[in-house]
Amino acid sequence: MSRKADVVRMTSEEARRIRSETDEARVEAIRDEEITRRAQEDPDNPPVDEEFLAGDWERTDLRQAKKPVTIRLDSEVIDWFKRGDRCGLSDAYQQGAAGLRAAPEGAPGKGWEG
Repeated sequence: MSRKADVVRMTSEEARRIRSETDEARVEAIRDEEITRRAQEDPDNPPVDEEFLAGDWERTDLRQAKKPVTIRLDSEVIDWFKRGDRCGLSDAYQQGAAGLRAAPEGAPGKGWEG
């Protein structure tokens, strides 16, 4: 499904002429203390304190969080990923999971096969 109908192209000059809907007076009226209080109350905005900033960032290797794995996939699955076709992924997963749940214990695909 293409979403190109939602894309609006314009020049930077056209973008500058769009009237802002921001209430500038309200924004300017908010004091720094109020902004700080709201930020501190936001659970999605943890504070950055001295302890955080003092972390050993040079020795942090973010790649450690990933582990290499080996899996065996049907050629159709590999082809699907190569095509980049992501439509229906959730439906296909749900159908596959439902089939596995319905299979009797010990059936191929049910549990560990070694």
